[in-house]
Amino acid sequence: MRIFIIFISAILIVSGCGDAKDGYWETVISDDFNRADGAPGSSWTVQKGSYALLGISENSVQYTSNYDDDTDDDEESYAGLIYPDNINNSQIKSSIKVMTEDNFDRIECIGYKFSIYPSGKTFFLVFSSEYFAIIDNNDVIYSSMSVTLLSNSTYYLKMEAHGSNLGVFIYDSNNVKKYEINTVIDNYSSVSLGFVFLGNGLLSTKVDDFEIMSYKELD
Repeated sequence: MRIFIIFISAILIVSGCGDAKDGYWETVISDDFNRADGAPGSSWTVQKGSYALLGISENSVQYTSNYDDDTDDDEESYAGLIYPDNINNSQIKSSIKVMTEDNFDRIECIGYKFSIYPSGKTFFLVFSSEYFAIIDNNDVIYSSMSVTLLSNSTYYLKMEAHGSNLGVFIYDSNNVKKYEINTVIDNYSSVSLGFVFLGNGLLSTKVDDFEIMSYKELD
């Protein structure tokens, strides 16, 4: 399975692992996209293939694939946003609201791109209507499960990373956890985190309320 995804992105410098200390979660990046329809705004850089559209529509970010799976190259259906930032921290977590529309069963994948440094290894924390997986850039599957996710529905995708421990979660519209996968990865000194889209035909879906948080230890 080929995955061509980079996008809603944040660069985070991580201070290391070890036992958790007293502290609190602090919002570092948050966007509810409540502004006029059109381009996402000056804080975002859009990257997309020739068969993809991405922009604000009705106070959320809408991804549309115009890719015809009979004649077109699916690599050109990717799309996303880049938002770089730097954080000195040992723990991060993120959440985003996903609103599926018609033909969600034609999504190849939607989710996070998570890269660790200095190794440069990349993990895709992605789902479709039928699967949920953590896959690396060499197509090695670290964790996966079958799921049932529907068109015209609302879900929340969440992730947490603390040192070598990585977890990803899908919640329903009532914020009840439906699915969870976890894995252990190499330790790292910095990470990049992105949100990604890849369609496999004519479809659209929306995302909203994107947030990244960092854990601040008390002195």
